[in-house]
Amino acid sequence: MNKNVIRITTLILMILGNVCYAQIVTIGYTKSSDAKATAEIIKQVFERKRFNVATKSGTSELMFDMLVEKEIDFFVAGWLSTIHKNYWEQNKEKLIKIGILYEGAGYHLAVPKYIPKDTLNTVLDLQKQKVKGRVNKISIVKSDAELLLQSKTLLDQYNLSKDGFSIQPLPQSELVSLINSLTEKQEWFVIGLRRPSFLTKMGNLRTLHDPKAIYVANANAHLIANKKSWDYIKKPMQDVLKKIEISVKAIEDLDYALSVRKIAVHDVARRWLASRPYTVEYWLEPDLE
Repeated sequence: MNKNVIRITTLILMILGNVCYAQIVTIGYTKSSDAKATAEIIKQVFERKRFNVATKSGTSELMFDMLVEKEIDFFVAGWLSTIHKNYWEQNKEKLIKIGILYEGAGYHLAVPKYIPKDTLNTVLDLQKQKVKGRVNKISIVKSDAELLLQSKTLLDQYNLSKDGFSIQPLPQSELVSLINSLTEKQEWFVIGLRRPSFLTKMGNLRTLHDPKAIYVANANAHLIANKKSWDYIKKPMQDVLKKIEISVKAIEDLDYALSVRKIAVHDVARRWLASRPYTVEYWLEPDLE
């Protein structure tokens, strides 16, 4: 091959390599299936704008540490009024809050709908003698530290511990099995849930009213970026990310497809985006100056 052709080919490859390198971003998310599904939506939006995207997951503390040190560029999703509040306050000079990914997130107690409302409709009803005889535990996912903290506060504020109530932390798979088993037998149970989560779509559940508002029932979740990463992606992509907002229900549908129907996360996100072409077009279209 002619030496000049080799030189030109090498130069082109170097230029292309540099372009690809300049478009790499890394998205971090916590180790929950709803966060994984949400992060995949963000990843595929980046890819449509010709970015190369990597993902990493870990504990909230690890993800914020990595975000501060720019080992990841973006974090999905920051609950800045609850579980991530301290991490944000300690590091916000190096971070930027891009926008609200979803509203109406939060925590609540739930019971199966076959329990009569006139018997059990609020947390106060758990103190009724005929209720205590049938249920005395609040089952939760053991890995959800914020839900555990709020559940302990709830037991204390309603004096439920004195009535023999306790918290039953379980691995997620065991909680799913418990819900399915008790629902099949039409037995009574109370579970603590976080939204969004596919668990809210199981067991034909209804929310138990919390008169003292112990659980945080209405929180916003944000897309967070390292400030240097935010500057690095430039304005066109910044405008795209500012527009992205997904409903809690949509994330629960994504989570259910991933966790229960066992569809690969890439396909879950791809199908969801394909079913909403006008939403995606709105996200991706350039803003008029």
